[in-house]
Amino acid sequence: MRDLHARLYGAIWVWGGRWNCANQTVTATKSTGETIRWALASLNGEPPNITLNETQVGAGNNWGCQRALSAVSNVVIDVTACSYHIANEGRQLD
Repeated sequence: MRDLHARLYGAIWVWGGRWNCANQTVTATKSTGETIRWALASLNGEPPNITLNETQVGAGNNWGCQRALSAVSNVVIDVTACSYHIANEGRQLD
């Protein structure tokens, strides 16, 4: 259990620290060559339960996703939920 939590803390450090993309806009390129820009919010929560919300830039329909990462017992749960007007759906799933 301790090893699992250490790994999760390490993953969070990498996810939210060294490769910090929170509060940034990133561009994803589809296999068709189309690009999509995403505005990433700041990380929410404290280890072992964190979330990151992202909104598609210029979509005009408030399309977004929430990624939730959590450690429960000896399992790490990594969930991404997407919807119009995303709120806390990722956290509700984990």
